[in-house]
Amino acid sequence: MPPTATPPDDDRSGSRSGALHGSATAGRAAPALRVVKKLAPGQPGTKKLLERHGSALLCVRYRQDALKLYRYTTIELVVQAGPVHPARFDAASFGLHLARHEHQLRRAVKLAGARWDPVDRLWWMRGAAIRKLGLVDRIRVV
Repeated sequence: MPPTATPPDDDRSGSRSGALHGSATAGRAAPALRVVKKLAPGQPGTKKLLERHGSALLCVRYRQDALKLYRYTTIELVVQAGPVHPARFDAASFGLHLARHEHQLRRAVKLAGARWDPVDRLWWMRGAAIRKLGLVDRIRVV
């Protein structure tokens, strides 16, 4: 007798139990799903999900079950972000990028103890000062 596939539960109430051919708690293991396509936010096929989840959306994956009877759309979201350990961030040095026309900001960075690195073309300073000035988004990886 050929194997039969069980369609996914059509639960539009928001509950996620049993979303993949029944839940694992019902005594069955989740099916093996193969990733068919992985898309970055903004690519065709991610528009509605990007509108719904915004900048928290990291990627969209299209998956198929082993029998290729069902396609699943899965997403990866950022639910929380922050330094691994705030004390380490405050003590570490980071390079900051400032545009040439940002004279007042450059003065403030100098007063906070930053040092100019002509090779990397970055201002280097401690994380605590960067956080205090609100410049975390300007950190550049070298």
